[in-house]
Amino acid sequence: MKAIVLRVNSPGGNAIASDLIWRELELAAKTKPVVISMGNYAASGGYYISAPGTKIYANPTSISGSIGVFGLIPNAGKLLEQKLGISTETVNTNEYSDFPSVYRPMKVYEKEVMQRSIERIYTDFVSKVASGRKRSYQSIDSIGEGHVWSGTSALRVGLVDEIGGLEAAIKGAAELAGLESYSVREFPTVEDPFIKLLNQLSGNIRMSFLKKELGESYKLYQEVSEIKDLSGIQVRLPYFIEIH
Repeated sequence: MKAIVLRVNSPGGNAIASDLIWRELELAAKTKPVVISMGNYAASGGYYISAPGTKIYANPTSISGSIGVFGLIPNAGKLLEQKLGISTETVNTNEYSDFPSVYRPMKVYEKEVMQRSIERIYTDFVSKVASGRKRSYQSIDSIGEGHVWSGTSALRVGLVDEIGGLEAAIKGAAELAGLESYSVREFPTVEDPFIKLLNQLSGNIRMSFLKKELGESYKLYQEVSEIKDLSGIQVRLPYFIEIH
């Protein structure tokens, strides 16, 4: 394999997961060109993993940047007790041994600890982008702090290198690798069409029942389903974007 083209289409997610992916791409970029192709969005964690790319391509309307970090610890105590009749009781070895907990509000000290962790991860995020883009920390911080940029604006502020789609990114990777003729291998391996159709049908049937039962509330159900998995420190867009 002479070069890697990574298609990024993500609003971000868990900070640790983003850092693990960043590390592998950073190592890969030391041995071969790693070209990033941004889809509808490559923001926050999506940009985090793009930072070590040898070259970054984006569409004019790609949503990028959002170099920011936030923490989220849901408090389900009242929901469980008032709606489901479930109460909880915790036995601790010390005052903070059950932190983080979804069964009670955060204490002042716990908020301070989490804030320090958020600031540390943000500093690391900006530093890694600055290293990947060969810019100073201050210049990246000035366009960071959660600011979102379109592909065109991201090009202007130096977060991407060129405007173009996946084909342009593949061609660019071949040029960086010094290849005149090349073939492309796609990962993950394409699923068998028949198996894929069966899986889609089973999923569509389940979703159709939910849509019928919930009506207009189905969209809210989807958002809540995503939010319930957003525990801990996140590098992602702090809102949902619907593209028509």
